[in-house]
Amino acid sequence: MRRRHLHLASNRLFWQVGDPYVHPYSVDVSVEPLPAKVTVAEGVTHNAVAAILDIAEALSDTWAEHFARAEADWLRPYLLRVLDGDLVTEAELVDHFVRLHGRAPEVTDSQHI
Repeated sequence: MRRRHLHLASNRLFWQVGDPYVHPYSVDVSVEPLPAKVTVAEGVTHNAVAAILDIAEALSDTWAEHFARAEADWLRPYLLRVLDGDLVTEAELVDHFVRLHGRAPEVTDSQHI
């Protein structure tokens, strides 16, 4: 089964080659298939690191600064709903992203994790 990852937050969403360097932080969310997962990533090329987290861990204080740097705090209410057992759909997340940024998020597919 494939898992879809929505690239929903990054401090470099609109960064382009030639812009001043900004150390990248990002947060991707996958709500389908369950269980939902959050991917946090930082850095570029050989200095890049990432982790795939369950929802409770992603909401922990350990990742609060990462969420802030990735401009991902708007995702917290959705993740709290998932943690409470509510269904959050890709469509809800995409709609919110479009309201914030005026375009759909990038989506990647991977093997089910």
